[in-house]
Amino acid sequence: MAVMRAYDTIVIGGGLVGMAIAYGLAKRGINVAVADEGDKAFRAARGNFALVWVHGKGGGFPRYASWTRTSTDLWPAFADQLKDRTGIDVAYSKRGAVHICFSDDEMAKQQAKLEQVAAEAEPIHLNPGVEYEMLDRTALDRLMPGLGPDVVGATYSSLDGLVNSLMLHEALLKGFQDFGGRYLPDHRVLDINLRTDGFVLKVGICEIGCNRVVLAGGIANAWLGPMIGMQVPVKALRGQILITERLDRIFDIPTSLMRQTDEGTVMLGDTHEDAGLDEGTTLQGFRKVAANGVRTFPFLANARLVRAWGALRPMPKDTFSIYSRSAEHPNAFVVNCHSGVTLAAIHAEQLAAWIAGEDVTPGVDPFSLDRFDVQTAA
Repeated sequence: MAVMRAYDTIVIGGGLVGMAIAYGLAKRGINVAVADEGDKAFRAARGNFALVWVHGKGGGFPRYASWTRTSTDLWPAFADQLKDRTGIDVAYSKRGAVHICFSDDEMAKQQAKLEQVAAEAEPIHLNPGVEYEMLDRTALDRLMPGLGPDVVGATYSSLDGLVNSLMLHEALLKGFQDFGGRYLPDHRVLDINLRTDGFVLKVGICEIGCNRVVLAGGIANAWLGPMIGMQVPVKALRGQILITERLDRIFDIPTSLMRQTDEGTVMLGDTHEDAGLDEGTTLQGFRKVAANGVRTFPFLANARLVRAWGALRPMPKDTFSIYSRSAEHPNAFVVNCHSGVTLAAIHAEQLAAWIAGEDVTPGVDPFSLDRFDVQTAA
């Protein structure tokens, strides 16, 4: 069997989560490679709006709320850093965002959700970390004209923003390579063997050696985890997205249901379907997405659709991020989340520093697999 060169660290998975971590490790001078299945993988990045979203996140898990807010605080400098390093503008903009509500009951539930996050806020973000406003229909009309009659109001947060996820991925990859990182496409990891001096990954007819391994393979972590003695409770949730033709500028502020890109197209989505590993599309899903879009902005009924697709999101059992080190193999890590865009900045900075073993305490202990009732894999 052919044996490839060894690395200090191998990150398994080249999506936004894996690339952000790999970029952060390479920036720290670590000899790191990314083993990526390539475009055949279930790319979660295909199914997102590229929102840097904080408001309403973390109810019942204060550390996650604070972690998310910290990442949004890091985003402006992170975007500048990527542009300075790679010349790629990821189009980060802190425009704020709204969560549209179609009934008074939805407004009440959303307000209760935000109040819970505020009540649980960690001291570091006790005040600015929970900034939000309740907007009635009159206030919302001033912000977003043209809304349909079913919209009763929304919640708004100035903390939220958006990026271009394609440019983000390209910038992370280029920056990673500029720092000396090695990208290995079409390298699906079939097995991970434990050795006294590290790990050997089987990739086709090749083997790759490393001292440290980071599982950032999204859904694939469910079957990669047991190879390093960890059960990872993550499953796939399908999202379906519709794209309209280019339209005149309608709204600059994104919503949880849609956003208008800088090119003028409108992205519509927000389905959460338990469809196993089927990333296909369904007429039922498209009807739901289109109906919510037209209900929000009735003039979208006349817009032509130009693209549509489905994608799978890796969703941890309790929906919150997983950052865990193997108790049995301390140089093995697992990372799972469904907010790869929002958390890219903190993944590249604080999480990468933790994985690298720097003398920092980013507060990742609450994200450990220990919070789940799972057994260590044999």
